[in-house]
Parts: sequence; structure tokens; C-alpha cells
Amino acid sequence: MTIIAATLELSACQLQYCVTPTPNKASNYYTLINPEKEKHLRLYSPAMKKLVENLPAAMARAREMEFEDLPDNHVETIEVLNKRGPFETTLFVSMYEGSAFVFARLFSTKDNVKRPTTLGVRFSLSDDLAAIQEFYDENQ
Repeated sequence: MTIIAATLELSACQLQYCVTPTPNKASNYYTLINPEKEKHLRLYSPAMKKLVENLPAAMARAREMEFEDLPDNHVETIEVLNKRGPFETTLFVSMYEGSAFVFARLFSTKDNVKRPTTLGVRFSLSDDLAAIQEFYDENQ
């Protein structure tokens, strides 16, 4: 049974700290939930730490990309948060209709082609980075 120990509401997604007790030790992880698609992305502590460390740079780059007026579908990877086998979780910035968006998404590689999965969330440029950092610090 998984226990949701803490929740942080963000503009475009929800961040949860989850604990699954087992007889010998607990399994702790973070879940990023996309409420629109009822999809979630699970990150363990090392990947969440990378996300928290790199999110300010991603937000700053998104603002720069909007100022530079880059074309739609322009994408820049900020950091690979986790890579295991053919799967990798990536923090990236993407342009769409003149606006930049920050995403964390799971990608799958098959036949040397990297494809996005449906598991991912968007961060708003108005999200409180200090609140995200505090949430992580309190729940690690």
C-alpha cells in the first residue's frame, strides 16, 4: 500500500512524495502528476534531485527562447534526469505558438529512434521554484 506523504500543487501539475512500506525498508519516490491526462511520472530521489537542481536553468532558458522568438517545435534538452535501458527521463524546453514550455517526460528508444511516451508533465514559468526546492528538502 502506497502512502502519499506530501503533496505540492503547481500550476500545470502536482508533485507528490510517496512512501511504500515493506517489511525491511520503505520505498520512497516522487510522483509528478498531469491532471489533464491522468498520467504520472515516477522519479526516485537521484532523478528528483537533478530535476530540482536543473529546473531554474530550464525556466531561464524558456524565457530566453521566448525573447529570441525561436520557431515552433524548437526543442532543447536541459538534463537527462534518469536513464535505464531503452528509457530515459528528460527535462527539456520546447517552443509552441510563440511560447516556451518546460517539460519532464519519459522517452523510449527503439531501433535507435528516441520517441516520447505519454508519461510526462509540463511546468509553468510561474511555478514557485523555492516552493519546489523546499518540498524536496523536506521530503528526502
